Amino acid sequence: MITLDLSLKNLSDPTKARWLNLGYDPSELSGRGDELLMHWAVRKRMLEAYPDRTFKPDQPITEAEFLKALCHAYGYPKTRDRARNSVEAVYELASLWNYPVTDDAHSEARFVPMTRLKAAEIITSAQGENYEGNNAITFLLGKSLAKGKSEQTVEGFAGDELLTRSEAVEWIGSMIMKGASRLQERPKVLSDPSLLPLLPVPQSEELPDFVIAPVTQEDFNLIDMEKEVSISLGSTREWVEVNYDIPIRKYNEHHYRYTSFSVHYNESDILQGWKIDEYYQNTKQFQTSKGAILGQSTFYDILRDYGTAGFLGYGNGLSLDYLYEKYEGEIIPRFSPHEIINNDNVLTISFIFDQKTLMLTYITAATYQVGYIGPF
Repeated sequence: MITLDLSLKNLSDPTKARWLNLGYDPSELSGRGDELLMHWAVRKRMLEAYPDRTFKPDQPITEAEFLKALCHAYGYPKTRDRARNSVEAVYELASLWNYPVTDDAHSEARFVPMTRLKAAEIITSAQGENYEGNNAITFLLGKSLAKGKSEQTVEGFAGDELLTRSEAVEWIGSMIMKGASRLQERPKVLSDPSLLPLLPVPQSEELPDFVIAPVTQEDFNLIDMEKEVSISLGSTREWVEVNYDIPIRKYNEHHYRYTSFSVHYNESDILQGWKIDEYYQNTKQFQTSKGAILGQSTFYDILRDYGTAGFLGYGNGLSLDYLYEKYEGEIIPRFSPHEIINNDNVLTISFIFDQKTLMLTYITAATYQVGYIGPF
């Protein structure tokens, strides 16, 4: 068991502290632009270290490694059979979903470096499409799920070249950042080429890869734009009910529902959490300090404002869940509950979205004791 030196949990070197929490101190990744991306992949069990305890991000990835990374990113395989080989399990899923992978369990093709084209066909399949060859490349480029080697064209994609471990993680991460909340089955028949996006892809603002967005204490407030007041963690029940009358429903001695939001009070009637969702009245009069509004803000808006790194994704469906700790005067994103020093100093904020429209349907902010056990 790794014992973490708590002095590493400050802002001087938070990334090293996160690696130590996983049991690694990979100097090979230090200072690389994809270090947070690789940390995410290891935390999600997408990539495993080699026997020498390195990750070799620039080494070509095999089909088996790629398939494991893809499935593990989405929490598959969901099994309690620990004796079953992980490679066998993900190939069983790939066969069930009709993915274009090697069927023969004894074939060496599973364990040799894989081309970018092959990976493009698998990623396209996981999006619920059946495109092959250049059509699969066009789909990935047009949907901004991958980048070409030299330019955003079929030729610039370099499909015959090998895909690296770092590139594989980046592509899978792009799927998630584009709102793909689950892996889909590939249709039995080829998809219609006339529905492919046009190339070259027009220049547009893209979400940066794995960026931590700073937050302040005010970012956990619920702002009432009509009343021009902020409902903050730490508010008293008396203050809330002076501004919003009495609750219309009592779920238990700590959880109350008002007309437009719900709150959680502690034993001293101090507000420890709030939530709003699409079923409440007049929710569009409320927003967070960063401007998140139900029915208006999208999945991409939240990623841009709260960060493409650090979200936990505990919820079912399409959700973004962020964990922070107040430490030495700063509010620090925590990538895992194992990084927390003091639970009493931890805050959470979570968002849920409509899976078809990607519109924001739910927001909650709370202390760790309330928020971590699930949205109240």
